[in-house]
Amino acid sequence: WYQRRVREMVPVPRTALRSPTLRLSGRHLGGGVHLREMLNNSPLFPGETDIEQLYCVLRVLGTPTSEVWPVMTSLPDYNKITFEHCDPIPLNEVVPEASSEAVDLISRFLVYNAADRLPAAEALLHSWF
Repeated sequence: WYQRRVREMVPVPRTALRSPTLRLSGRHLGGGVHLREMLNNSPLFPGETDIEQLYCVLRVLGTPTSEVWPVMTSLPDYNKITFEHCDPIPLNEVVPEASSEAVDLISRFLVYNAADRLPAAEALLHSWF
C-alpha cells in the first residue's frame, strides 16, 4: 500500500533515484536527491535513461575532476562515454524555494566523492532539522 501511495503522490522514474556513482559502479547521493525532491515535489535529475540522468547530474553538479573525485578514473565504466564540460550550477538556483539551511544540507550530500559526503548520523545534527 505504501509504495503504491507514494507513486500516486510523486511519480518518479526509477532512474531518478540512482546517482552517477551507482551507474559507474559506486555509491549514491540519495540523501540530497531525496531532500531536494521532497522540497520541490519533482525529480532533481529527471532523465528517463541512465545517460540522460547522468547528463542532468553533470549539468547541476558540474563535470567532476580527479581532484574532486579521485577514484573516478578507477570506476569500471569510466571511459565508456564522454560529456562536454559543464560548470556547476549554484544549488540555491537549483532549489530556490529552499532555505539556506536546506541548501547547505543538500550541498553536503550532493558530492561526487563518497568519502566527502555527509554521513547520515551527522546530517541528523544539521541545523535544518
